Amino acid sequence: MSGEIDGPAAPQLEKELTAVLERGDVRLVVDFGGVTFIASAGLRVFLSFAKKVQRAGGKIVLSSMSPAVHNVFETVGFTSIFPIHRSHEEAIEALGTQ
Repeated sequence: MSGEIDGPAAPQLEKELTAVLERGDVRLVVDFGGVTFIASAGLRVFLSFAKKVQRAGGKIVLSSMSPAVHNVFETVGFTSIFPIHRSHEEAIEALGTQ
């Protein structure tokens, strides 16, 4: 992912994440390396997606967040919902052990 995850971008993100689940992929790493901003609409998409992944028996972990994006996740309490790792590689390793 890259750029801003805001109101206009949220519907496309939701569509893409839904397609991932429909393919049967339920153990996922989402790399935030290119994300510069996330708004409440983007947070809602991720919360809804996390619930869908959980119902499917899967797991989602996040990686490579900028300090600003991580701060948003921390402020709204999402760091207790989503495991967040510094790098994509760390996230993959953590997903493999869970």
